Amino acid sequence: MARKGDQIDLYDLPEHCGQPMTAWDSRDSSSRYDIVCAEYDFTAHTDHDGNVLRTEKG
Repeated sequence: MARKGDQIDLYDLPEHCGQPMTAWDSRDSSSRYDIVCAEYDFTAHTDHDGNVLRTEKG
C-alpha cells in the first residue's frame, strides 16, 4: 500500500480490501485529502497533488 512520499492518483483511486478507496476532504490542516479504505482499516493523508504525507492503520 501507499507509504509516505508515494503519489496517489486522485482520479483513479487504488483498491484496499478488494474495494476502491474513497477520497474525503481532510479534517485536519496538515493534509488536503484523506484516502480511506471501505473497511476503515487504512487511511492515507495526502496533499492537494496526491502526495502521501502520512498513513494510518486501523
